[in-house]
Amino acid sequence: MSMTRPSQLVAAFIVFALFVAGCGREDDRGGAEAPRFGEVTTVVVIVNPVINDGSSVTDEGDGVRADIPIALNSPEDYSTRTDATGLAVLEGVPVGEWMLMVGDGEVPLEIHAEGELYDVVVTLNGDDASHLIPPVRYPIGGDVVFLSDGDSLEDALADDRIIFLEAGVYDGGFEVREDNLLIFGDWHPDDGPLAVIDGDITVRGEPNRFRSIDLRGTITSRANNFSMSFSRVDGADITGQGVSLIRNDFHDDADTTVPSDDAVLADNSGI
Repeated sequence: MSMTRPSQLVAAFIVFALFVAGCGREDDRGGAEAPRFGEVTTVVVIVNPVINDGSSVTDEGDGVRADIPIALNSPEDYSTRTDATGLAVLEGVPVGEWMLMVGDGEVPLEIHAEGELYDVVVTLNGDDASHLIPPVRYPIGGDVVFLSDGDSLEDALADDRIIFLEAGVYDGGFEVREDNLLIFGDWHPDDGPLAVIDGDITVRGEPNRFRSIDLRGTITSRANNFSMSFSRVDGADITGQGVSLIRNDFHDDADTTVPSDDAVLADNSGI
């Protein structure tokens, strides 16, 4: 396990993967590999997500998701189109305040620093576009820990920390009592999340966020402002206020309980 502090972060190479079709670096399997967190500013856009039962947000979109043009009102050509699931990725987005063009509509977007990641969930109805939730920012500053296969994730937990998990397996079976923690993992466009946490996790600190994790166990959260996105989960028992679950795959055969009060539940399967 190695650690970097803010003054070292610019030199850190933290591999962060998203679903990217036909772009990025080539990996040893010949497929596209996503840009590195800390190197390439990346905006992930989801258009007209499926709203899950129990969500406090409502679906105001027209349901159209595929082949929607996405662009930035920048002098450069930052543009792409959504795939069949409403997902699009913009890379190399410059710092500043922009309008994100979504089909015939637009929504405001502020990029705070180079190398950061943003999840932007948008509803679109004709030329009327709006944020379903405020853009989710994954900041580059702060205390960052980079873990490799077999390292102890439990030992790396700390308040106000960002933890990146390379492809591999990490032991679960612990509680997260720390606050303001972000844990996210490596991802391949064909294989999905490559960072496996083997065992149950109970979350008691807040706010805490998980992204791009393959959890071979149950996530139990008794905290407010918990969020999980782009992850696979065997089972979930989640309570608390201000919960956000975006585009997760919960195992169909698992006993999954999620909150129905003050929760944002969008594009999840298995719940």
